[in-house]
Amino acid sequence: MVAWIDARHGVVMSVDEEVVTSNPRVRVRHSLTLQGADSWLLTIRHVTHHDQGTYMCQLNTKQLRRHYHLIVVVPPVISDGTNNETGDLEVSEGAPARLSCEATGVPQPTITWRREDHNLIRVDDDKEEAASSHDTGGALVWDRVSREDAGAYLCIAKNGVPPSVSKRVKLLVRFPPEVTTPDSLLGVPLGSNVTLTCRVLGFPLPGVHWVRDGAELIHTQTYRYHLRGQRIIQVEKFRTLESLVSNTEKLAMLTVRDIQASDITGYRCRANNSQDHVEARITLYDRLRSYS
Repeated sequence: MVAWIDARHGVVMSVDEEVVTSNPRVRVRHSLTLQGADSWLLTIRHVTHHDQGTYMCQLNTKQLRRHYHLIVVVPPVISDGTNNETGDLEVSEGAPARLSCEATGVPQPTITWRREDHNLIRVDDDKEEAASSHDTGGALVWDRVSREDAGAYLCIAKNGVPPSVSKRVKLLVRFPPEVTTPDSLLGVPLGSNVTLTCRVLGFPLPGVHWVRDGAELIHTQTYRYHLRGQRIIQVEKFRTLESLVSNTEKLAMLTVRDIQASDITGYRCRANNSQDHVEARITLYDRLRSYS
């Protein structure tokens, strides 16, 4: 008589080919090996980690026993509680930041962080990883985060049991606006058109508006009447346009049409977000008069 026994609990699972346990996932099959010896194969279907442990095959006629230790491996699973439901973390520049990632599995998974854009991961103010990955115990930590650290990060969990899994976490870094212009002084002839440009950085992406000296707020599609000889014509005086470069940068442009003497003044490109506000000034001058 051959019996399979769950040695963890001392429970007889089968006697010969008859299954005596109430577990419906257990099957026993008798067969002959190529050498003609009897073989009793124990099968546990849909195995879970609760099945892990020691099982014993016992032959009563000769009091022979053989022990088998079942180790159940489980592929990694990343917990949904990483940071928050969206996976995004938003902090101010210079503040500490922590991206967390937890995973379960057997064996216990290891966590590796990678930047989605394959750039290097800066681990502190003076060092960067030699590659675009960083092995951690589950958290990626900065003492003082900078705008260069912003971006999408991949938390990758592996434990040697396929498949490995990953979760995307986005780090957003708030910083105040910065405005620069290619020219702070620009010469234009009367009657011409000119486009003023300023480069704006910041997160959240700043809002921009243009102001003439004298605190006159400029709106696009503002019409003025100009005298041309003996004719009065209507001119679309101003037009504003913005070109998005990234989620932290854009170009803001103001076109002034049919420059008149009254347009020879200063124009301010003002940018503001939740962190601060700032402006840059561009001054127009009459190019022809300056040469006379």
